[in-house]
Amino acid sequence: MSQSAFAAELLIEIEAFLKETGMGVYYIGWAASNNPHVVERLRNGGDVESRTAERLRAFMERRRSLVERETAQKPSHAGS
Repeated sequence: MSQSAFAAELLIEIEAFLKETGMGVYYIGWAASNNPHVVERLRNGGDVESRTAERLRAFMERRRSLVERETAQKPSHAGS
Protein backbone atom coordinates (compact mmCIF):
# COMPACT_ATOMS: atom_id res chain seq x y z
CA MET A 1 0.00 0.00 0.00
CA SER A 2 1.38 3.38 -0.91
CA GLN A 3 0.66 6.49 1.08
CA SER A 4 -1.49 9.16 -0.52
CA ALA A 5 -0.19 12.69 -1.03
CA PHE A 6 -2.94 13.78 1.37
CA ALA A 7 -1.55 11.58 4.16
CA ALA A 8 2.05 12.52 3.40
CA GLU A 9 1.18 16.22 3.67
CA LEU A 10 -0.65 15.62 6.93
CA LEU A 11 2.36 13.79 8.34
CA ILE A 12 4.62 16.74 7.45
CA GLU A 13 2.25 19.06 9.33
CA ILE A 14 2.14 16.75 12.34
CA GLU A 15 5.92 16.30 12.46
CA ALA A 16 6.40 20.09 12.39
CA PHE A 17 3.83 20.49 15.17
CA LEU A 18 5.49 17.82 17.31
CA LYS A 19 8.89 19.47 16.85
CA GLU A 20 7.43 22.89 17.64
CA THR A 21 5.59 21.79 20.77
CA GLY A 22 7.58 18.84 22.07
CA MET A 23 4.32 16.93 22.34
CA GLY A 24 4.46 13.16 22.30
CA VAL A 25 3.46 11.12 19.27
CA TYR A 26 0.96 8.97 21.11
CA TYR A 27 -0.54 11.93 22.98
CA ILE A 28 -1.48 13.88 19.86
CA GLY A 29 -3.13 10.82 18.35
CA TRP A 30 -5.05 10.09 21.51
CA ALA A 31 -6.05 13.69 22.20
CA ALA A 32 -7.06 14.51 18.63
CA SER A 33 -8.65 11.29 17.41
CA ASN A 34 -8.81 8.86 20.33
CA ASN A 35 -6.23 6.73 18.49
CA PRO A 36 -2.72 6.85 19.96
CA HIS A 37 -1.30 4.96 16.96
CA VAL A 38 -2.48 7.26 14.16
CA VAL A 39 0.87 9.05 13.75
CA GLU A 40 2.71 5.75 13.83
CA ARG A 41 0.42 4.51 11.05
CA LEU A 42 1.22 7.59 8.96
CA ARG A 43 4.95 7.20 9.60
CA ASN A 44 4.70 3.63 8.35
CA GLY A 45 3.15 4.73 5.06
CA GLY A 46 -0.50 4.32 5.95
CA ASP A 47 -3.44 6.59 5.29
CA VAL A 48 -6.14 8.06 7.50
CA GLU A 49 -9.73 9.00 6.83
CA SER A 50 -10.43 12.63 6.04
CA ARG A 51 -12.40 12.95 9.29
CA THR A 52 -9.35 11.87 11.29
CA ALA A 53 -7.16 14.32 9.40
CA GLU A 54 -9.65 17.10 10.16
CA ARG A 55 -9.55 16.22 13.85
CA LEU A 56 -5.75 16.24 13.91
CA ARG A 57 -5.55 19.58 12.12
CA ALA A 58 -8.22 21.11 14.37
CA PHE A 59 -6.38 19.89 17.47
CA MET A 60 -3.10 21.40 16.28
CA GLU A 61 -4.81 24.71 15.48
CA ARG A 62 -6.55 24.85 18.88
CA ARG A 63 -3.28 24.09 20.67
CA ARG A 64 -1.40 26.78 18.73
CA SER A 65 -4.15 29.33 19.45
CA LEU A 66 -4.06 28.47 23.14
CA VAL A 67 -0.28 28.94 23.28
CA GLU A 68 -0.55 32.25 21.41
CA ARG A 69 -3.20 33.54 23.84
CA GLU A 70 -1.18 32.46 26.87
CA THR A 71 1.94 34.11 25.46
CA ALA A 72 0.06 37.35 24.75
CA GLN A 73 -1.33 37.44 28.30
CA LYS A 74 2.04 37.05 30.05
CA PRO A 75 3.33 40.34 31.38
CA SER A 76 6.48 41.65 29.83
CA HIS A 77 9.50 41.85 32.13
CA ALA A 78 11.29 44.61 30.26
CA GLY A 79 14.26 45.90 32.15
CA SER A 80 14.54 42.80 34.33
